[in-house]
Formats: sequence, structure tokens, C-alpha cells
Amino acid sequence: MGLLLKRIVITVLIMAGFMVAFVVGGVVLSFVIDILPIRGHSAGVFYAIWFVAGVFCGMLGYNAAGLVLSGKGELDWSQRPGAATVGWFIIGVTLIVAVGVFLVCRTLIWTGPPSDSFFVPESQLHTITYLATIFLATLVAQRLLGPDAKRSPA
Repeated sequence: MGLLLKRIVITVLIMAGFMVAFVVGGVVLSFVIDILPIRGHSAGVFYAIWFVAGVFCGMLGYNAAGLVLSGKGELDWSQRPGAATVGWFIIGVTLIVAVGVFLVCRTLIWTGPPSDSFFVPESQLHTITYLATIFLATLVAQRLLGPDAKRSPA
């Protein structure tokens, strides 16, 4: 297996793993909110759950993939030479994974009328919120964690 293909597979596995983990967490939290008496008060609560899950998934997945792809070193992976390239690579693969998940859901899950569910991937709007936030969070992570980020001395 070529080096590029290996890096793509590693990044896909890391991001997909984080996506699945945060979906499970989001579903559990949504279920708990659903059985509490506050459910009918705000539909925005469920969007907030999937937004926050997407932020954490994107940021943690970005950092984990960067750490694995960069290997061991003296400095944090984001401060090493070539870190910007690694970060943009992760962002590109994350975009491809998110679009792929969207297309699979559109083809296999969202075939009928819109669901009134708030679970990902059953709910189209909540899933789009989750996937878009993951991608945007990787962009923010590149800015905050990348080699050009302004850091205060420790």
C-alpha cells in the first residue's frame, strides 16, 4: 500500500471512529433529554447537542489524526515543519468523509418524507448540522492549533 493511501486510510479510520463515538454519545444524550419533561420546550436543544458533538468530534479528530500522521517528535505535531500540510490533508479527508456519509444517508436513510426524529443519522437536518460542524471545527482547529497559531509563552 502506498504511503498516500495509507495516510488516507488512517485519517478516515480516525475521523470515522470519532464520528461514531460522538454519534453514540449524542444519541444517548438526546434520548435522556427526550424522556425528561423539557423535551417539548425547545427543539433547539437537539441542534445544540449535535453542534457541540460536531465541534468536539472535529477538534479531537483533527488533533488525533495529526498526532498519528506526524509520528513522534520533540515538539507537538502542530509545531513541527510540515504541520500545515498535514492539517490541510486532514481537513480534505474529513470533507470527503463528511460528504460520503451525507451521500450514503441521502441514498439509504432519507428516502421517504422528512423524519421528525432528532437522532443522527435518522434526522436529515440534525445530521447535516453534525457533519457541517465537524468540517468547520477542523478548519477552526487548523487555525487554533496550526503552526501559525499565536501562542503565549508557558
